[in-house]
Amino acid sequence: MKYSFIIYLILSIFPTLCHAQTVSESGLYTDDILKTKKFRKGVHQNFKEFRTNSPSDLREIKLEVKNKTIETYILRYPDGEKVKKVFAYSDGDFLYISANTYHSGFYFVKIQEYGKYLYFEDKVQRSGGGVAADPFTTLAIIALSETIYYTSNKKRGLILNINNGIVYDMHEKNLQALLSVDPELKESFELAFKKKSLRQRRREDTGKKKSTKQYAEDVKKEYLLRFNERNMDKIKPPLALEY
Repeated sequence: MKYSFIIYLILSIFPTLCHAQTVSESGLYTDDILKTKKFRKGVHQNFKEFRTNSPSDLREIKLEVKNKTIETYILRYPDGEKVKKVFAYSDGDFLYISANTYHSGFYFVKIQEYGKYLYFEDKVQRSGGGVAADPFTTLAIIALSETIYYTSNKKRGLILNINNGIVYDMHEKNLQALLSVDPELKESFELAFKKKSLRQRRREDTGKKKSTKQYAEDVKKEYLLRFNERNMDKIKPPLALEY
């Protein structure tokens, strides 16, 4: 009788616990890649799936390290086939953008920073210049989608516009164009980016000294992150976008 009562209690409580766990897990996911507490695992076939945190290809994926320094990866399906011609991938913890979105490479790059503009790095070289209008600024800036890029030994900062899925080169002029909607921050950036300021930053650095160009890259990334923090209101919700 005693054991029967214990079994009855377990069977009575178990469905409640399962329901509570399901509700708890469902609260982790939202259909907004920037607001979700956890990324849904899978391959995003296009920008819409990426923006709405809704990967459609849920097959198991194996990540192979291509370059540890800039965190690039080759992705394979269980049968060994390479993942190609998609937009991005999530392993549930991190996001990886396909290099195929901005040049012909079939590998993936780990996204480092999130916001209005997502930041990542790759070793690519621009061979030509195209101009595309950024809907945030209505100013013309160089877009990778309008540019031919090749692999290179030079690391370059790249940014993904979360409102349209276009990847841009984080060139000084591009960043100035983006910062134009925040005049105070733009003025501060232009001062910090002067050669005199960069040399001073190098002198004051108590750690391992870097080249002036490396400090320039640090400054660009620093101001992109500050811009993201100050301009969260300019991010359009997924349902307001045209895909």
